[in-house]
This record gives sequence, structure tokens and C-alpha cells, in this order.
Amino acid sequence: MCADDLGLGSAGFDSFMKSPMHRLGFNYYGVGHGEKIGNTVDYAMSPHVDLSVFTILAQSRPGLEVKDPQGEWICVPPAKDALLVFVGDYLQRWTNGSYVATEHRVGPVTQPRLSIQYKHRPTYAAVVSPLSRFVDEDSPARYGPFDTGRQYAVLLQSLLGSG
Repeated sequence: MCADDLGLGSAGFDSFMKSPMHRLGFNYYGVGHGEKIGNTVDYAMSPHVDLSVFTILAQSRPGLEVKDPQGEWICVPPAKDALLVFVGDYLQRWTNGSYVATEHRVGPVTQPRLSIQYKHRPTYAAVVSPLSRFVDEDSPARYGPFDTGRQYAVLLQSLLGSG
């Protein structure tokens, strides 16, 4: 549906999805989670965008915050029987910024919180860069190529402090 919406046709991303590296994650945040892991700020998960095409999230309790276009953090209350869908970094890169990745974080945890996320990711080592449809003289490429294998691993290691 996303490829169709972007005018790429239903097979627009097929070459990037031959053996996708999807990720299903489960997060638990106990009360005071940020303090327990040594955060010196008032949030439990640092602000970030997901390195994915998109992320689908289910959450049990309040805590998720997204940054609005003015730079303010907005609380996203959990909604019964609803899933949230975030645009990820790879879709932002492919569309040269036409779609914007959702910057988000987990704020202070005042009651135990669970979230389940599914990250839709391309094939390992797919190179993500602005697609030609989104680049021209008036809109030069805003992003260089990003290797979802090697570069992703290096970036993840740096974020986790293990590299």
C-alpha cells in the first residue's frame, strides 16, 4: 500500500524485500525504569527514530511520547484494540524526506508498562538511498546510501556503547 501511495506500483519495494530482516520485540518498563538503568534524564527510553521501513506498536500503559513538528513532546495514550504505525528511517531516506520518520521516546514510567513492536525491515545489506522518483534538480538527494547490514551493525554498536 505504501509503494502504491508513493506512485511506485505494488512491487516498488520488492527488490529490497527478498529476505527481509523483520524484528519483533517485547519491552517491559518497570516503575522508575530510567533511574534503574542510570538515566539522569526524566525519560525511560532515549529519543530516537527506528531503523526500519515502519514500526507497528501495541502498548499497555501511557509513556510513549512523539515529537511534533514544533519540537514538543506529545503523550500518545494507549488505545484499546489499536495499533500505532510509525514511519521509520528507511522510508524517510527512500522518499528523500517526503515521509518523515517518527521521533519518539518513552517518558517517565509511573506504572509498569509493556510494549510489543514489529519493525518492518528490508533484506540484510540492502542499500537504502533516495529513490530516483524523489530526486531532481529542485530536490537533490538529502541522504547518502545506507547499508542495512554493515552500517546498521556499526551504528547499533555505537548506540549500545559496545563498539
